[in-house]
Amino acid sequence: MSRAASLLLSLIFFRGAACAEMREWTDQAGRKFTAEIIAIDAWRATFVLPDQGKAVLGLAQLSPADVDFVAKWRAANPTVPLVDPQRLAPWPGEAAPADIGVKLKTEDPKASAFVYEGAHFIMQSDVSLPLDVVRDLNGVFEATRAALMALPLGLHRGGEKEKHAVHFFSTPEQYTAAGGMTASGGHFQGSTGRMLLLLPNLGIRATGFARTYDHQKNLFIVKHEVTHQLLMRWGNAFPVWFAEGIAEVIAATPYARGRYTFSGMDAAIAAYVQKWRSPGDTKPLHLIPPAQLMEFTMSSWEKRVVGQSAYELYNSAALFVYFLLLHDGDASAIPGFLDALRRERNRPRAVIATSGFRMVSGQPMSEFVKKATSDFIRRGRSDEKLTADFSAFVKKLGLRVVFEAPPPR
Repeated sequence: MSRAASLLLSLIFFRGAACAEMREWTDQAGRKFTAEIIAIDAWRATFVLPDQGKAVLGLAQLSPADVDFVAKWRAANPTVPLVDPQRLAPWPGEAAPADIGVKLKTEDPKASAFVYEGAHFIMQSDVSLPLDVVRDLNGVFEATRAALMALPLGLHRGGEKEKHAVHFFSTPEQYTAAGGMTASGGHFQGSTGRMLLLLPNLGIRATGFARTYDHQKNLFIVKHEVTHQLLMRWGNAFPVWFAEGIAEVIAATPYARGRYTFSGMDAAIAAYVQKWRSPGDTKPLHLIPPAQLMEFTMSSWEKRVVGQSAYELYNSAALFVYFLLLHDGDASAIPGFLDALRRERNRPRAVIATSGFRMVSGQPMSEFVKKATSDFIRRGRSDEKLTADFSAFVKKLGLRVVFEAPPPR
């Protein structure tokens, strides 16, 4: 047990009188404490202690009976928060799934249909792939799911009722015919819930009568797209700058053999936004000021992607979201923003219909999202001040940048 966890348990055990809404809990050592649970994600629970404020405790520290109670309580209360933005746990050092194994479920060479299955993903390919290659890709899928559940942001709680669908395509023609976006190597289809991946762009391509498998260096494409797929429960609640930014942050996070590592993130994000630069290229990166970045809609973003002019968009979103996550004040901006979106989405539909909260792709930011952005992202800062704070952070990463407003859309 960590020193922090031991101190937390010591705090819990020296408790005051229980309140009516309080419940008695037991830890793994049999020690009891009284608290009210107010949030629960896949790793941890947030409690209110009598006269002692809020505390976060890992589920692994609770008794099996209490873990079972927590699971049933979450099932009975699906709209309760995953985290409390006012009392956040630190980021974990790493995240890995319990199982990344795959099996060949069905194959039909005449129909060019090969189906593979993992713990939470089912994958279909138009060409036969070695199981170890499919396992490599499924390792990214499963590890990304584990990472999103492990981060104390309230992004994903698990408990999927169906497996996520992934389709691999061996040619650009088949990829675009299925709905893949032109000039992209991967695409999450929000309308179908499928993730589409173009194998040649991952380094898996036919060479004469053989096939080469040079996919390890291109896993960032997979990491990005599977993040979109895993967060589809949010629908279109996310503004595009955040949806793409969080996917880029995950893509930049160090990963190896089914495991994400969250140490060394500053260096990782700095290297990631320079991945396409030639050795010796010292020109400054072009970034979009935060105020203009947050005005992009899904349709205007996609136009830049199709026109192959989205490089600075992705870099700007990656750095800005990472800044908000870990380097902007007490790092509560994104958890608070997400909690506000979650609460609005959980309101009855009749109320949402009159609240100005829009969930249609391509529409301007709703009044509610604008207010949440003002409350949690801007926090009273002018456009100039927000850009100055962001710029100072980027310079600390050792990056030379130039801020330029995008051309009129």
